[in-house]
Amino acid sequence: MAKSTLEKMGPAASAALAAQERFNDTASSFPFVPVSLQIHRQAEAHPDQVAVIAAGRRLTYGELDRRSNILANFLLERLGRGGAKACRDMIVGVALERTELAYVAEQGILKAGAAFLPFVTSYPDERIKYCLQDAGASLLLTSRALKDARPGLAGDYEILAVEELLAAGDDSYPGQVEIGREDLAYVIYTSGSTGKPKGVMIEQGNLANYVQRDEKSIEIMHYARPGRIALAMAAFSFDVSVVEEFVPLSNGCTVCLATEAEIQDPFLLSAAMQEHQVNGLTCTPTFLLSVLNIPECREALQGVDFYDIGAEAFPAGLFGKLRELRPDSVILNVYGPTECTMGCAASLMESEGEIVVGGPIVNTKFYVMSPQGDFLPIGEKGELIICGDCVGRGYINLPDKTAKAFFTLEGLRAYHSGDLASWTEAGTIRIHGRIDNQVKLRGFRIELDEIEKVMAEYPQVDTCAVKVLQRAGMSDYLAGYYTSTEEISQEALLAFMKERLPEYMLPAALLRLEQMPQTVNGKIDRKELPSVEPVQARTAYVAPRNDNERYISAAFAQVLRLEEGSVGCEDDFFQLGGDSLSAMLLVSRLSQKGISSADVFSLRTVERLAALLEERGEAESLEEIDDRERLRPHRLSPMQVEMLDNQFAKVKSTMFNNMSYLFRFPKETDPERLRQAVNEAIGNHPALAMTIGFNDDNELVQTYTPDILSEVQYEYMSDLEIIRLARGLVQPFELFNAPLLRLRLFRSPKYTYMFFDVHHLAMDGSSLGLVLADITRAYRGESLPRDYYCAYLAAEEKLCNSPQYEEDKEYFLKAYGGFDWCSIPEPDQRESLKLEARQRRVQLPFDEEDLVEAEERWHASRSVMAIGAALQALHEFTGRRYIMSNWIFNNRLGSYAANSVGMLIKNLPVGVDMEKAKDTGELLAEVKRQVTEGIAHSSYDYFVAKDRPFLDDPMEVNYQLNINADDLAELKPFYLPLDNQYCAPGARLELEFLENDNNSGCFESEFEWAGNIFTTEKIVAFHNLYMEKFIEIVHG
Repeated sequence: MAKSTLEKMGPAASAALAAQERFNDTASSFPFVPVSLQIHRQAEAHPDQVAVIAAGRRLTYGELDRRSNILANFLLERLGRGGAKACRDMIVGVALERTELAYVAEQGILKAGAAFLPFVTSYPDERIKYCLQDAGASLLLTSRALKDARPGLAGDYEILAVEELLAAGDDSYPGQVEIGREDLAYVIYTSGSTGKPKGVMIEQGNLANYVQRDEKSIEIMHYARPGRIALAMAAFSFDVSVVEEFVPLSNGCTVCLATEAEIQDPFLLSAAMQEHQVNGLTCTPTFLLSVLNIPECREALQGVDFYDIGAEAFPAGLFGKLRELRPDSVILNVYGPTECTMGCAASLMESEGEIVVGGPIVNTKFYVMSPQGDFLPIGEKGELIICGDCVGRGYINLPDKTAKAFFTLEGLRAYHSGDLASWTEAGTIRIHGRIDNQVKLRGFRIELDEIEKVMAEYPQVDTCAVKVLQRAGMSDYLAGYYTSTEEISQEALLAFMKERLPEYMLPAALLRLEQMPQTVNGKIDRKELPSVEPVQARTAYVAPRNDNERYISAAFAQVLRLEEGSVGCEDDFFQLGGDSLSAMLLVSRLSQKGISSADVFSLRTVERLAALLEERGEAESLEEIDDRERLRPHRLSPMQVEMLDNQFAKVKSTMFNNMSYLFRFPKETDPERLRQAVNEAIGNHPALAMTIGFNDDNELVQTYTPDILSEVQYEYMSDLEIIRLARGLVQPFELFNAPLLRLRLFRSPKYTYMFFDVHHLAMDGSSLGLVLADITRAYRGESLPRDYYCAYLAAEEKLCNSPQYEEDKEYFLKAYGGFDWCSIPEPDQRESLKLEARQRRVQLPFDEEDLVEAEERWHASRSVMAIGAALQALHEFTGRRYIMSNWIFNNRLGSYAANSVGMLIKNLPVGVDMEKAKDTGELLAEVKRQVTEGIAHSSYDYFVAKDRPFLDDPMEVNYQLNINADDLAELKPFYLPLDNQYCAPGARLELEFLENDNNSGCFESEFEWAGNIFTTEKIVAFHNLYMEKFIEIVHG
């Protein structure tokens, strides 16, 4: 976006700009002082004041200053090239445990005039190496222990232990170093579940402006008040850790750096907070909601008078809960992308109600603009543009992405936030979500910028643009526009693009322009790009040559209502007028031949689809496919990615991820047969030998690594020793490049024991019965059915890259978007509640015969009846009209998945306007329809993409079948209790309908809920109402 001026704007835009500028009075003039110098001055003024508390140790400002001086002088000697700016823009990696040494290292780097690149030590070696090499870092600072334990970190850089550097050296302040505003301060690599991370560069001036305690920065005024002792919990690889370190220390406050153990254990954390008198906290809403009702944590939080809350949407009700602790606390809702130095807005929460992120901080401006670059009136939604001293330099080694995201507006450095926002009349910003810059064409999501980038790489193209054009009665198509100083062969240009883009991203029409139409802001005005007909809507007619081509040709003609015999073997279905809807009709006709929607969208022509039919006559067997797919890595499922994301982003998010069992087998069990059976069964399921890591493109993948699981042998000890051992058997898993299964066998003089502990990443609940059934089969000496998990993963990957995935996504968004859904009873939190999983199980007064009769009467499955009862109960309980529930689809309908152990399940919705369901019959019919449609569109996992665990996840209604150890019943195991300190609720509320464990032929209703969110009284009342509705449905 070019620089805008009032002279170039129309009256409406000028008025809108003037209105927005009323809220941008943030200018303040203060001298630039690098943060390293600010902290040094605090050391000179208060050398004995405590700066950092970490792992029980206290480091004064004087000690912090001297140690960081030693490190700075070493770096100047090692990296310096002479002069006052010897280390300018040099990047030094930091991978240290959560001790005071991390702060010593980062501040020493800044004092030397260099920039730091921080990592969390749990990152895989591959991720750290990629970031260091991408950033061009010549040095990695770590601890002696990590250096010795991680030989895989070695790369094109030097690795040094900080303890060794601090053992001796010059501790004088390196005052000769000159640090400028535009010098690089730090680089943060934004981590994601897929794709390569990108390094965000923040300059010294950005950081100095942010930490300044100026009256126009409400966040820092409260954060850095005298006497502040602020808790630091953020991972060092996240920009919040920079806030936690430099805001307090630049302003003479104290940082209490939480250890990893304290972060993971709320009781240790609360003890540390009280011991060190912590009174300031930076955290996410999720963290507060997870600890707010633990008595020990509440007691510690009563000493906190400042909350800096961000990184997630501020949930309704949180303000009131914090106010209950103490009425004088300052509660801020903060906002800011990493690209804009952490926090560029803050709202002082003073009451419940509308959630906003406030206005811009000091020397920062916000503008809300249209896609055309026009300033929008107050209240209208548009993209939030962030301008001023907070905006960073850009992305390291990514000039194209930097140019796209960073620009100049009204003479200020500016950043496209990508957030949809609006101004309120009070001058605060409301965030509405993200802006979607993609288009959809023939079922594919297409990034127009990607096509334009390829066009622009053609040597003779000067400028270019791509847009979607429409034809009456025909499918939409892409049109490409370009300017050039000389004539270009359009065939050559298309051939160039075809080598770099998939076919569905190729323009069907090209047009050379004398010049590109532009908006007043200098952007290409896509609205003014002229219409142009496709280069070639039809190929020369070539008659079908065999039965398969004639079959496909006739199907094309029937679906598109073309004259019989008019479709040739080289004709393209979509160029003949096909679209995503007509493609579904075509698939319905061709599915009996094994043609899928992915085949239609990728192959497109009669000739290619017919050739596929020919190939399938000699197709690979399922075994051959699975053999091949076991040799390559596969992407994680959306649910697996969500589990990993939650683990690294949110405290206590992994506590429900262990599935653990301890069985004792009777004396008559043959120990050696059991051992062999266990090893054979485990080896039959690739998911149990999968390791998670990053591939060469830095994507998360799972790789079949059979050698990672050793053959299980017996451990010999007494029964009492085994029972005592059970107290500590369940432990968290290492998630990267490590097994996700622990299996141990024990022998005592009397009994045989089996401990089975698996991470939810490796398998879902439905998998348990498959594994245990295989143990029983192997014990009998029977052969085991093959597990085609790797073939399933390959099929899922193909599906997720096909138009069907986008069509399924569109189905869910269209079917369930735009409604104010009630999906759970209104949460409430009370001081007496504890952060723990709660459970209530009640036997239902019906048996299998009753259920079969009800299924015949309603023409609906028992699962549909359970969902219908839950919807009725929630409607009556809340009085709400639009009611939604989540149900778990076990996703084991196909040949790939029937015997597959792994994380296969999908989260699917059912949402009903209860006023339209006149009676129970109509309700169950609608639930049945939505369940069927959900399965048909289940390539897209609706709730994994939409909800946030423990914040807005809906109630789950599940019919649980074979999610127990019944498949081991033949071996007569006895369940032994396990002490699982990591047990916590898996969701806010789960409604389980399951078979009775006592073989009575009856069924049970089990409610599991998060005790920190719902009172027992509320859940019992809702549970009773649900059972009442369910019983009425079953008994009619």
